[in-house]
Amino acid sequence: MSRIVHDRVRCQSIGVCESMAPENFEFNDANEMTVRNGGRVAAEQLDQVRDAVSGCPNEALALLETECTN
Repeated sequence: MSRIVHDRVRCQSIGVCESMAPENFEFNDANEMTVRNGGRVAAEQLDQVRDAVSGCPNEALALLETECTN
């Protein structure tokens, strides 16, 4: 499972992440970026989220990727 980590201090709510992965990022009523789904990333959205994380101009996002073990 992968999870998005959002650094609110570095984030300037520019919107690059939302434009690249709208299923995972959105702006609230105060025009602040928020992470959807508790930061959990579905497998089919992983490539978009990786692009959004690497495209953040303020490096306010990170993606924690863990392998599931059964």
